[in-house]
Amino acid sequence: MSKRLIALVLCAVLLMLALPSAAFAEEDEVAYYVIPYVIQKGDSMAHIYELWGLRFEKYADMIRVLNGVEDLDLLFVGAIYLLPTTLENLQTDVYITVMSHMMRAGETAYDVFAAYGIDYNENIARLQNYNGGADLTKLRVGDRLYIPVD
Repeated sequence: MSKRLIALVLCAVLLMLALPSAAFAEEDEVAYYVIPYVIQKGDSMAHIYELWGLRFEKYADMIRVLNGVEDLDLLFVGAIYLLPTTLENLQTDVYITVMSHMMRAGETAYDVFAAYGIDYNENIARLQNYNGGADLTKLRVGDRLYIPVD
């Protein structure tokens, strides 16, 4: 066996050991997309979703959680809201893909986020918002974890 081939095999093994994350991404799937939307004069959430051909009511609770607001009738011009949708690329090139991961035995949210290159400790509030405010340290086997991939 040539030295070059041995070096390549060794690099591949080291890479697999250093990046166990590859196993996570293979089974995960896109759950939904989030569009950062700048509120314009005259906008209402219902109207924005109507323009997209979607029912606002289906997304209302997610909008509240993602944005940390209760009253979706009180919008401020220029404010940026994170608007969830199941449709990709609606009137924008900027969107966040949110992946869905089914928790397995031995996994922690910290491990799954790390597999996606997300620092759990630096993004805890954001990650909790994407997961409905759930305590991410108490996930069980079979629970869904949502991962925002910028």
